[in-house]
Amino acid sequence: MDRQGNARAHRVQQNASELAQAMADGIVSLNDATRIQFEPEDVRRQAVDDVREGRAATAARAIRQRYSRDPVPDPDAPPDRSADQPAPLHAAPPGEVTVSPRVLGFIRQLLGEISYDPCSAAWCAEHVGAQDWCGVDADGLVTKWAGAVWVFPPPELADPFILKTLLELEAGRVPSAALLVPMMPRSDATRLAFGSPRFNALVVPSSPITCRRLNGTSVCPDDPHWILLLGQMLAPAIDVFGSFASAVLVPQRRS
Repeated sequence: MDRQGNARAHRVQQNASELAQAMADGIVSLNDATRIQFEPEDVRRQAVDDVREGRAATAARAIRQRYSRDPVPDPDAPPDRSADQPAPLHAAPPGEVTVSPRVLGFIRQLLGEISYDPCSAAWCAEHVGAQDWCGVDADGLVTKWAGAVWVFPPPELADPFILKTLLELEAGRVPSAALLVPMMPRSDATRLAFGSPRFNALVVPSSPITCRRLNGTSVCPDDPHWILLLGQMLAPAIDVFGSFASAVLVPQRRS
């Protein structure tokens, strides 16, 4: 850790000593601890528990999920003058953001024609090129899906949409699916996906994925996202994603 990192860790130790132990245990990162260190102690402890139990990808995300707000900022920080920076994903209405054409190009190489986009909006579905779509307000969790699907849910609905995808695959209505969801390896839904015979691959991007809104402004996911591939693909994921991915994980099949 460099000098600046040591200074940040020391400040976390001073402001919230229990977070230092959470960092040592590998539950939260230094960046995550820095973001929540000014919260009340009970809120910090609950956020760490949420990460430990797989209910949230990060402690900052846990606070947003529980309280629908961002973590308390550093009271000594200078005024924020970064209005031209990308907005956080949670600031955009559900279904109103989409990924870059490059990412969608990878997905189409794997899925072929995208038949259904179950958590979308009109302009997003047009950008994706889906034959049919469902807005979040129409509740894509209860509709019947069909064909190859692209799933980019609001982060707080990631687990329900993973489970819904698994059910649609099991029912035979969906042969293949690609999901862009937060990195939550310890969530129950993610574990079920990894253990499913339909788990095809997990793609970890080499850099954060930036999304766009209808007005052209950039939107950055609050937490790291990865791409979960389920069902039959038209090509091996590792051949398609190449240098875009820092890792492509595939299941080990017993012979």
